[in-house]
Amino acid sequence: WLAQQLQRIDDPEFAALFSDHLRFEGVVDRDFNHRLIRFNGQALLGGIRFFGLDPNLPFVEVIAHNFSDFKQLLDCVAKEWRDFNPMALRILVGAGERPVSDAHLDTTIFGATYGAMAASTIEAQSHVSLVPFDNLDLANKMIEERFNHIGVKQPDLAKRLHRSTPEDVQTWHAASQLRVICVRADGVNKEVGLFAAMPDTIDWLVGDVVQEEVVAVEFNGHGYAAMAQFAWAKQPDVDPSRLLLGTIDATNIASRRTAMRAARRPLLDYLFVPLI
Repeated sequence: WLAQQLQRIDDPEFAALFSDHLRFEGVVDRDFNHRLIRFNGQALLGGIRFFGLDPNLPFVEVIAHNFSDFKQLLDCVAKEWRDFNPMALRILVGAGERPVSDAHLDTTIFGATYGAMAASTIEAQSHVSLVPFDNLDLANKMIEERFNHIGVKQPDLAKRLHRSTPEDVQTWHAASQLRVICVRADGVNKEVGLFAAMPDTIDWLVGDVVQEEVVAVEFNGHGYAAMAQFAWAKQPDVDPSRLLLGTIDATNIASRRTAMRAARRPLLDYLFVPLI
């Protein structure tokens, strides 16, 4: 992971992800690459980012550093990337750590091994199961209806969420990683939502990464989302040492509660720290 980040110091294709869309006075394409900065015997690796590729919302991703004085880190970042006038830096820390008082949470990486989830005192309920999902039209409809509901009830959160596409659904299905959440009641299986996870990485963490989980609005409040994660963890062919991972926005309270109920714990926090 770190080697990949270092390669981006001299990678024109990486710089083009930004320079193809954004223009700043006095800035050339290579300025969008990562930079390895040395300052008073200390070093940091970082790069410019833009929230939603908006040129008015720049920040600096601090990927790695060994600064002992956080104020010096802030000053160094502000000076090095001053041509972009970044408002903040973003930094990855251990869950719950706050290096300065004005840091605020962006996202949290939640995770647990399948073995830990299976051993949790909160057991999966036998009436909740996961079944391979072949009705891709229904899957897309479930995602669209849920996203539209969030857009009405929580418009700020909707702007921060990644909306899964039909292409995403097709990819999960082709990899046999798409499931419908079924609840058995009165002798009938009701399809209440969907779940998908894919082998992937989040930064240097390797495991299965939750791609999507939705429960239809009319079935909210029963804990089906957490039960679906337990059902996924209890599949007979899973490696108990493998992680189930996911990145959850700070404002996505429902998903954060679901992760905790499913015995997945905060591992790492991405924080924003103001530069100005």
